[in-house]
Amino acid sequence: MPDITDHAYINDEVLVATTAAGEVWIFLGFDLKDVIAADFGGLAVTSVAALANGFVIGGEGGFFSVYENHERKEHFQCTRTFRSSLTESSITGIASLPKNEDCVACMFSNDQVATFPLGRMDYLDDEGDHFNYLSSGNHCGAITGMDCALNKPLVVTCGVDHTIRCWNYITFQCEIVQSYPNDDLLSLACHPDGFQILVGFRDKLRLLQITIDDMKQLNEFGIKACRECRFSHGGAIAAAVNATKIHLYKVFDMCNGNQGPYMILDGHSHVVKHISFQGLDHFLVSCSIDGTVYEWDLRDKQRVAENVQKAIVCEAAIFAEDTIITCGASKVPKDVGRTRGAAGGGDTKPAGSLRELKGESYGSEAGKMISDIKLGLVTPKVLALTQNSKQQLLFVGMEGGTVRTFSYPSTTASFSECPAHEGSVSHLCVSQNDCYLFSASEDGALFCYEIQMFEGGSKLQLRRPVADQFVDMSLISRLAVEEQRGVMVDLQETIKELSTSTEYKVHMKEQYYTELLKKQQADQDSLRESEQQRYETLKRMKEKQELEAAEAIQSMEEAHMKAAEELEALYERKLAMHAARYDEMKGAKDDIQCEFEERIEVMRREHTVQLERQHFQA
Repeated sequence: MPDITDHAYINDEVLVATTAAGEVWIFLGFDLKDVIAADFGGLAVTSVAALANGFVIGGEGGFFSVYENHERKEHFQCTRTFRSSLTESSITGIASLPKNEDCVACMFSNDQVATFPLGRMDYLDDEGDHFNYLSSGNHCGAITGMDCALNKPLVVTCGVDHTIRCWNYITFQCEIVQSYPNDDLLSLACHPDGFQILVGFRDKLRLLQITIDDMKQLNEFGIKACRECRFSHGGAIAAAVNATKIHLYKVFDMCNGNQGPYMILDGHSHVVKHISFQGLDHFLVSCSIDGTVYEWDLRDKQRVAENVQKAIVCEAAIFAEDTIITCGASKVPKDVGRTRGAAGGGDTKPAGSLRELKGESYGSEAGKMISDIKLGLVTPKVLALTQNSKQQLLFVGMEGGTVRTFSYPSTTASFSECPAHEGSVSHLCVSQNDCYLFSASEDGALFCYEIQMFEGGSKLQLRRPVADQFVDMSLISRLAVEEQRGVMVDLQETIKELSTSTEYKVHMKEQYYTELLKKQQADQDSLRESEQQRYETLKRMKEKQELEAAEAIQSMEEAHMKAAEELEALYERKLAMHAARYDEMKGAKDDIQCEFEERIEVMRREHTVQLERQHFQA
């Protein structure tokens, strides 16, 4: 039985489950009703989300499919299948809004978050990548380098995912992404003007130019596996670590093809872990994994201060006015760890500390410790310091992913802590106006914090940077300009050709329609004349018919009058004849009546006589 990777209820009765075998199981109640083979080329289906009339699934290879219900409630059909450009990643999670299914959110296995325009699905082609990645994507894996520009609102990062990303911390968008799939990116430094970056590759140290939408290589240097590089605050010098040595380059020479360093600082016996320039770029501080901290005078290539603590692994060192602040953790002897492990008790974790050392201005006491703040059984990894007229804050990135804030100068271990990352904090830097703190970690996340200052217990107004404070310019290579000009010339010629062709087509259309109009007008005139003649003919026929009808009506009236007169005369004759017959019959009636009256009178007299006779006889 294949592994079930995800499931979702479509409604109260239908359950959809996805499997590692690339199948979608449809359950109705507790019964398996259908098994659908996803169109993922046999790859696993890793996520599913319900829709009002179906569901969506995501899988390995960046595949994404939409299923809809067209017939029975447990029967679904694949409507469309799309694929992300992140073909090496899988979609591990999908979410949709209950009342708005025009867009769904997808989570990829390489930590990318994207949205898909489900409402415009019918207008999308099957080949392109139609996912909209939030902030143009994120790092997948640890961030190995980070730096912040001064004249532009840019934070530049590189990571183990072989990408370099330029982030705008005003718009919070990733503006440029450059991928180097076959190279390991170990370190990164950004020039203060924001136009160049120095990147440590596995085989070379390369100087890259940030253009308007790309990164171009300007020069490369023969330093392998450079894990720490830095530009000076003024941007005239670049420093790169070559194992135990520090190579210093003039940026002007680097941009003009010179590959040799003008100075090499050699004094560490172990790998240099971190370097930092002093505010005026006259001095540089370096620390190595054996606990050695050196301050160098770059004007005469002299080591002016040193501090060696063999029992401490030094992680970072920075300048703070005329002192040096370092962070690190004490070494745990191997025999102590084995002894405690065998005893089954005790903690073998190293104890972290912040140390403040005297700088070059202290003369013969340079390098001596001023204070040592114990941090307990935690390991500080990186440092960052804000420069403010009222107050200074020291930021420390910890191994557990938190960022601790200390007030400076301070001799106590009091701090405020902000939990953020899941992995160890690997880089910290502060923006140009001390408004933002940026932290990068091994978990691939880049965090931006607002630095809120306090004075007398009340918050100071936060001076958020605006775009007008920075240089509003971007570089573009001459080749790109020439290509754009060539494209423009080609487009202009195309426009001219299209204009000429369009004008000719319009002229031909006008001529065609003019002739067509003339023909239609002639046809209309001919039709109108024929219709006019037909109208006149019909009119004459109507008048003739009206005249004939009038004559017929008149003759009918005359015939009717004549017939009426004849009928009246006939009726008068019949009436006279019937009147004469009536008179005759009335006379006969009167004669008969008189005759019968006489007979009645005779019979009455005879009856009376007979009665009298009978009376006398009695």
